[in-house]
Amino acid sequence: MTSQIDALRQQFNNYNNAQKKDFIEKLQAKLQGNKNIEYQKFLNECIQKYNELIRSGNLGNNHAKSGESRMTNCPDCGKNVSSRAAACPNCGAPIAGSMEVKINFPTIEGQLLNNNCFVYDKNGKEIVRCKQGETVVLTVDAPTTIKVKMGGCFGKPTQIINPGENYKVEVRGFGKIYMAKVDAIVGSSHWVYPTTF
Repeated sequence: MTSQIDALRQQFNNYNNAQKKDFIEKLQAKLQGNKNIEYQKFLNECIQKYNELIRSGNLGNNHAKSGESRMTNCPDCGKNVSSRAAACPNCGAPIAGSMEVKINFPTIEGQLLNNNCFVYDKNGKEIVRCKQGETVVLTVDAPTTIKVKMGGCFGKPTQIINPGENYKVEVRGFGKIYMAKVDAIVGSSHWVYPTTF
């Protein structure tokens, strides 16, 4: 049992902050009513580490897998602010609209394998690879043409994406995929940030 907890601990430590929060929520649900002291101690350890991140203010600086910070400079005061902030916390100046585009790949119920999913640029060069159930976050500053592919399905739809938009890759009958623009991505447990695009 200790080796299982050690494996979970390593997994938790490798997660970004959003994944850590989701991991804790799933572990809490799974352990509800479970009296195993070792797992309860591990859960408390995870919660304590996550709360330390919140108290230290490091929560927003670790959401990229590569460790890269998603920060930008305020156009008025020049201070470093999150690219997700609506306004600068220092001077209150509005921050330009989100440059992020989120693309969620679905899981297919009853499927035995979790297949790879891909996002390509208009020339067919791979931008990022992920698994089904994950959400890719791209940073674009202008309309950009991409293609997506999902293992186990067919089709490679092309889409022009704009900064701030969200998409879900959907599966039609017989396994053909398409991209649908949505207002928000909810329920994704894993976010993938490519290092370059």
